[in-house]
Amino acid sequence: MIKIKTPIWNKRSVGIAEHKITDRIEVKITYRNITGEEIYPHVFTMSKKQALTYPTRSTKGVMLRIIPIADFDIKEEK
Repeated sequence: MIKIKTPIWNKRSVGIAEHKITDRIEVKITYRNITGEEIYPHVFTMSKKQALTYPTRSTKGVMLRIIPIADFDIKEEK
């Protein structure tokens, strides 16, 4: 599972390092607001095929795919 500390607020997206993209990625956004509440309490999923369609951005020498949070599927809880 890929853990994201802080999303990209102005785009409501997350940056996923290309080398971490597997057949099916699972993303958990661990950010909490000032009261300690998780803003995004779910585990999000997406296929590799879909993830690789999003634009890239290089940050500190790492190629990131910038993926809108709304485009992820929410993993069903068991």
